[in-house]
Amino acid sequence: MGRRLAVLAPLLAALALAACGEDSRDRAEGYVERSNDVLRDAADDFAAANQAYAAFRDGRIDGRLAVEQLGEARDDILFARGELAALDAPPEVGGLREALLTFFDANGRLATETADLAVYLPAAQDALEPLEPAGERLGDRLEGDARPQRQQRALSRYADALDRIVDDLDDLEPPPVLEPTHDTQVQRLDAAGQAARGLRGAIGDQDAAAIAQRLLRFRELGSNDEGDGLLESAAVRSYVMRIDGVEQARATLEDERRRLEESLG
Repeated sequence: MGRRLAVLAPLLAALALAACGEDSRDRAEGYVERSNDVLRDAADDFAAANQAYAAFRDGRIDGRLAVEQLGEARDDILFARGELAALDAPPEVGGLREALLTFFDANGRLATETADLAVYLPAAQDALEPLEPAGERLGDRLEGDARPQRQQRALSRYADALDRIVDDLDDLEPPPVLEPTHDTQVQRLDAAGQAARGLRGAIGDQDAAAIAQRLLRFRELGSNDEGDGLLESAAVRSYVMRIDGVEQARATLEDERRRLEESLG
């Protein structure tokens, strides 16, 4: 997860308006000043969130600590968002107010989702850890002895190993954005276990046609070695998408600042 947010600091300068005695500008300036007070108070919260993102991304903190730090940052960011929402906003700054709230919402979602990832990803990786060794053991057993009974036992053990992995994954609660990938992983592992048992049965029946058909299906599903790589790549896409959402909210906020300044110029 190689991208880092640089939040808040540019906003303080971006929200400044030149002084003028016109009523509309006075009202807008009053709102901007009060907003900047909230933003300054929230600066440390954004910095803490950034540090937690970077530490989690680089693997420098475990999931428990990441959840704690990101949860605190999220709560503080959303508290500041509530303070912004409570400010009296004159019509002149309606667009600016909406852009500010959207920016804070985007940051809150990023902190929430990253905290969820910090819980789910390590647990999913632990659950999937036996997958590759199980496949290696199966290959060794099948290559070492071609007797049908040995092959059947090896396939049964492999299917049982997949069942345990599926059970462990079923106990997890993936973040909503990873639910499709999680479900796909579980379904494929479950199908691979069924394919292993189907091949075991065909070997027991000594049905050459069925063995060929089952073997093809098993090879298609039994090569599911990517395991946590699937989840990791989906998590990275989710993380980048949330960061893009924050950056887009920032750009919208800057556009609204410029529009307001021009309208009051």
